[in-house]
Amino acid sequence: GIDDEAAGLLAEAPWPPSLRELNLYGNEVKGSGLVRLLPHLQGIEILNLGHNPIGDEGAEAIARASFGGGVNEITLGNGIGPAGADALMSADRLRRVYRWLPLEAMILAWIARRGPLTRNALVENCADYHEVTEWYVESSLNKLAVKETGSLECREGKYRLSPRGKEACAGLAQ
Repeated sequence: GIDDEAAGLLAEAPWPPSLRELNLYGNEVKGSGLVRLLPHLQGIEILNLGHNPIGDEGAEAIARASFGGGVNEITLGNGIGPAGADALMSADRLRRVYRWLPLEAMILAWIARRGPLTRNALVENCADYHEVTEWYVESSLNKLAVKETGSLECREGKYRLSPRGKEACAGLAQ
């Protein structure tokens, strides 16, 4: 598979100007490899990074990348936390191109920045993102409650970060 070292070699290789789609699904590309690779993807229209541990560093790099203005679909990788999700949410020009969202991390980032959030408000605000359904939002909220026990609380129909969740998102609320 392609890891950070191989991604670095790809970055140094000559790229055909006609390349419009890059599928790296199911590899081991991390944030540092993606940072090296992204500057060479200026004409890319479809980028598939699904099942790659890109983490916050990779998500932040995607949010900063210009892609030459032509990208219309990005499938994101794994390991994206609240900081990476916050960067992705801040990149308005990319809102309609994401195919897979780290929705759990985005929920935590949202609450850290904006405070309590109702389920309906979350569904409404995620409507801009490609392929986000009410089921996906509900499933993500349920996963957070199970996976991140103590990070998310629901009181009076509003989701809030618990002290443990606030600690995990400490730098975002500033």
